[in-house]
Amino acid sequence: MESNVHRQNVAEVYFRKALFYSLGLHIGMVVLAGVAPYLPWLKANQSAMSYMTTLRVDIVDLPREVIHKVDTQLAQTRTELQKVQKKIDQAYEDPTALKFKTKEAIKQIKATQAAIDRVKALQALEQQQLKSKIDTLKRGNIKTPGTSFPSTQDSGELMHAYQSEIEEKIKLRWALPFYLRNQKTLSGSLVLYLDADGTILRRKPVPSGNIDFDQYMNKAVDEALPFSPVPSEIQRDLRYDGIKLDFLARELQS
Repeated sequence: MESNVHRQNVAEVYFRKALFYSLGLHIGMVVLAGVAPYLPWLKANQSAMSYMTTLRVDIVDLPREVIHKVDTQLAQTRTELQKVQKKIDQAYEDPTALKFKTKEAIKQIKATQAAIDRVKALQALEQQQLKSKIDTLKRGNIKTPGTSFPSTQDSGELMHAYQSEIEEKIKLRWALPFYLRNQKTLSGSLVLYLDADGTILRRKPVPSGNIDFDQYMNKAVDEALPFSPVPSEIQRDLRYDGIKLDFLARELQS
């Protein structure tokens, strides 16, 4: 019984000592943690550790920024190279093909010029024939002793000759764009009232129903000006009755 009590007392003494040492050790660690930042040798180590940490962050981040910039520049360079290559591809042309196209263009120009020359020659011939016919009609209408005044038939022939001249000049300039030429039912008219010198006093349109078509009718007339002077025998008729010109889309069908 006494030995048991003695053992309990010894154990209690050891427990108190262990508790005391443990409590002292913990208190010492807390105190050390509190005063450690103020110790010189720990300050130096802390500074070195902070510097190394900052340096590592910069080293990791810097290459990413540089790589991003390089990738952007490479993408821009590729785009510029593609543009240059596209221009080169568009500008390149086979010399043989270019020579062939040049020859074809020259042939077309020569053919167009030849057609213009033929039209001019035809106009000159028609003008000469018309002038000769008008002069003949005028000579036949001169009143001489023993003759009568000009007949209605002679005036009609003179009117027909002059109207044919005007109509021919206008129709040589009569043209329509493709979308109007395909509308075969389009038609319109213009009545031209002329002064003695051939100038247009006024125009009386008979509309086609298409504004563009009507504009091309007037354009053909404007390009055919000036008209030759009106023979005196038909001046009154052209001043008050005028000349009627018909324009048809189907007459330009090839």
